[in-house]
Amino acid sequence: MKQSLWEGTDLNIKTSLSKEQLQQENQRLKALSELDGLTGIYNRITIERKINEALAAKHSGAMLLFDLNNFKDVNDQYGHIAGDELLQNVAYILKKTMGNNMVARTGGDEFVIFYPNTLDMEELEQKRQMLQKRLGQIKIKNSKHFTLSASFGDAVYMERDAGSFIQLTLAAGGARVNSGGAPYH
Repeated sequence: MKQSLWEGTDLNIKTSLSKEQLQQENQRLKALSELDGLTGIYNRITIERKINEALAAKHSGAMLLFDLNNFKDVNDQYGHIAGDELLQNVAYILKKTMGNNMVARTGGDEFVIFYPNTLDMEELEQKRQMLQKRLGQIKIKNSKHFTLSASFGDAVYMERDAGSFIQLTLAAGGARVNSGGAPYH
């Protein structure tokens, strides 16, 4: 007769958590599911949900979409740890300079900023220029010749428009320009 794997094992595992411990664990799990593990800002799924919720509630707003120029070269020349540190520095700048606006890393070297209730394209352009300047100040250890730049796109959503995260992203991507002002391809 074959013996059970569990025979003789005490299966009375303590599973009770205090209410406070359970709340802390739920908060930790929520953060794990909503935040990008490397940068600590929203991930794509979370920003998409939050923007769609804002648009469904007929809130107006604007989106800046950007990706880092030549990011693959950073990983190739300086290593993936340097690339990770660069992404973390970008996220730090976004958290410090964007206030209560929604910021996310949507993949690789792509980032999104959503400005609720912002419709002024001039204001959006000022924000883009300020961010481009701040990104250009990021340095990589052991590099004297590296200057970070990004390609930006923007889109504005009016309350009367029907829209979604995907539609805003497509509009912003179509309007994307590199740091020199040329269209992004």
